[in-house]
Amino acid sequence: MSSERFRYALEALLRRRRSDWKTVKMEETTASKVVDDRNSEVDQARGIVEETEQSLRHARRDGVEIDPNRQHLLAGYLSLQREVLGQRQHALGQAREMHERIRTSLEGVTKGIKSLEKHREQREADHNVQQGAAEQKRVDELWLLRRRRKEPR
Repeated sequence: MSSERFRYALEALLRRRRSDWKTVKMEETTASKVVDDRNSEVDQARGIVEETEQSLRHARRDGVEIDPNRQHLLAGYLSLQREVLGQRQHALGQAREMHERIRTSLEGVTKGIKSLEKHREQREADHNVQQGAAEQKRVDELWLLRRRRKEPR
């Protein structure tokens, strides 16, 4: 039996797509970690602002007199912390957008790989059918040849 081994013409492309998938998956993992880190930073900044506001509310409620200079410093500190919170929220938004773009890219690469794998399977099945037909033809030809040799002339 001289069956020809199946060779997929797009095998190099399939290997390249799988390599691309690994690269994009690493990028997605990194982007996910960045989003988690930015979330933590926003939570920390939000906690600082809330704690400061809470302290000021308690002081006012308890009737504690705050020196105007100290009150000005606290207002400046609170303003700065709100600005930091805003910056961190903006950074979180950017990190989420980047993560979403990378995930979309990963989905595209995954679909491409699945498409190539399905194409490869179809081509291999076609190849196997052709090989089976060629083998059957060879067997039939041998049978006919033997039969002709046995026939008297």
